Amino acid sequence: ESAMKVSYDNHYIARIKDGAEMNVHCGWVHEGVEVNLKPSPTSKKANLEQVTTSERGFVINENGTVSTAKRPDLVLGLGYYPRLYLVDRFSMNCAIFKNAHALLQSEKSSYSDDNTGIPLELASHPTCAIATISSVIPHKL
Repeated sequence: ESAMKVSYDNHYIARIKDGAEMNVHCGWVHEGVEVNLKPSPTSKKANLEQVTTSERGFVINENGTVSTAKRPDLVLGLGYYPRLYLVDRFSMNCAIFKNAHALLQSEKSSYSDDNTGIPLELASHPTCAIATISSVIPHKL
């Protein structure tokens, strides 16, 4: 019920609530690096720049895992609460998503008429789901 709801456009996984996208921390696509959410680009220039970056690109695999576009040997996995990390695709900690097939279909059509998104529930950890722990608070630097 409290699972984060997302959409997938065949490259980016975006939170329905505000469009924030899954992102590999600092672009370091290596095992053990945290995966977080980043606000989506607001300008056309930033959007074009993002197309060339791979730290936000993900692939939904047939087995229910989600790998990075840059390194398919790394998938999303669970680490110490409450973090999501990149792990080896054969790791015991890899996250297998219950709704992976629905995520793949979301790029072709919206998941539902009211655009509620696909919940990130886990088949690998039945009592768990991917959820946000806080909202993004915009601020000026």
